[in-house]
Amino acid sequence: MNVHKICTWAQGHLPFLRKNLRLTGGIASEATFSRMLASIDEYELAELFMTWVAEILRLKGIHVVIDGKALRAAAEKNENKKPPYVLNALDAATKLVIAQLPIMDKSCEKSRIPDLLSYLCDSSTDETFTIDAIGTDDEIMRKINENGCSFVFTLKKNNPAKYEEAIDVFRDFIREEDKKKRNPPSLGEERVDIYDDYQSMITLERNRDRYECR
Repeated sequence: MNVHKICTWAQGHLPFLRKNLRLTGGIASEATFSRMLASIDEYELAELFMTWVAEILRLKGIHVVIDGKALRAAAEKNENKKPPYVLNALDAATKLVIAQLPIMDKSCEKSRIPDLLSYLCDSSTDETFTIDAIGTDDEIMRKINENGCSFVFTLKKNNPAKYEEAIDVFRDFIREEDKKKRNPPSLGEERVDIYDDYQSMITLERNRDRYECR
């Protein structure tokens, strides 16, 4: 959508628009539309729009996916022919983009995530955020946690400190689960163990020509 198309549409729908607007002088010219749009602070508009969308959706308890994307279809419109990047926040259930920020490139994604979270994190909403491995960062986790929300992050070995920390937390759990697999339940039976902080379930199932503990 550009200014020319906006004016053409408005002129073709003038009777409809006059039901809610006076428009005594008709539809403004393309030059007037251009001056008006150029005077708008794009960052302030984006902030107001994202806040408005969040209020409409009433984000309480929803699953929000944070993900950076390259807009490859727009690459031809750039002077350098490189695709622009955006950082999206999507409602996982509806696939609706509820917030978005432009980023220079993929390497800037991590530094802009806290800015995007500022529009979404709220102690009264209790969202759950999922972000890929690039978002597994102390500042990002702290920002989500301090606002009473939850997160599920991907952890890879290229983040050795966090990876080893997680392994240490679950080392005893993994050891206990390995013991259970050496003494599995009967085929089709479920064995459930309930602990203070988690619940464990193990089953023995047949997969073609072999049996698997899950």
